Amino acid sequence: MIENLNIVYIKTVPIESHITVRFGILDVGRNFAKIEVNMHSQNDKVASALVICQMFDEV
Repeated sequence: MIENLNIVYIKTVPIESHITVRFGILDVGRNFAKIEVNMHSQNDKVASALVICQMFDEV
């Protein structure tokens, strides 16, 4: 479950442009994970996000 989502838009992207989305796991705890997401268009960073997810045990 997503607990917190913080998005920063840096530049606009024209419609039908190719984009690349990359993510990295910053931290994993017992009950949460922090993930950084970056979006690039033509080697320019156009957006970034920090996602904090709450993890649950499977039942």
